[in-house]
Amino acid sequence: MPRRFTLRSRTEMISSILRSTSCRTGAKISQIQYETYISYNQLKAYLTMMIQTKLIIYTKEEKTFKITEYGIHALKLYGEMNKLLVLQPTDMVK
Repeated sequence: MPRRFTLRSRTEMISSILRSTSCRTGAKISQIQYETYISYNQLKAYLTMMIQTKLIIYTKEEKTFKITEYGIHALKLYGEMNKLLVLQPTDMVK
């Protein structure tokens, strides 16, 4: 089934990049782009910001991006926040 394209928030895009870089060996930029459905230019901007905020690191030798402990913590918090904010159809007020 093809992925439905919807507008994603900045937080959703960052969390998808963090998930993509969370594998043990890290991820190359093309792999992150493929997994997150983010354009190359937009992804470069996000990766730069995420390196500056220490959510991920870049290893020049392997040319890979890896999630940091701080990034793992941020991803866990995002998951918890998302669970709290998801409304079930029975929870909605009519």
